[in-house]
Amino acid sequence: PDALLIFLVPPSLDELYGRLTARRTESPEETRRRYEDAALELARQDDYDHVVVNATGDVAGTAERIDEILRKEHRLHPQRRIAV
Repeated sequence: PDALLIFLVPPSLDELYGRLTARRTESPEETRRRYEDAALELARQDDYDHVVVNATGDVAGTAERIDEILRKEHRLHPQRRIAV
């Protein structure tokens, strides 16, 4: 109940598939399983307090959006301990 849930998502499932295959760290079967798992997880994004798109090539921007969320939540709930 006191948890702040932030869901980090890829820009699209196609982008995710490209990221997974470009890594070449898993077998094709494992890549397919991870892709299918991600599709199921993305369908549940409404269960989270915030959804942040992890834009390709914009790690700093993604981190800034998460930092903004944490700062906003701290202002709204100063008694809540924020830990990452």
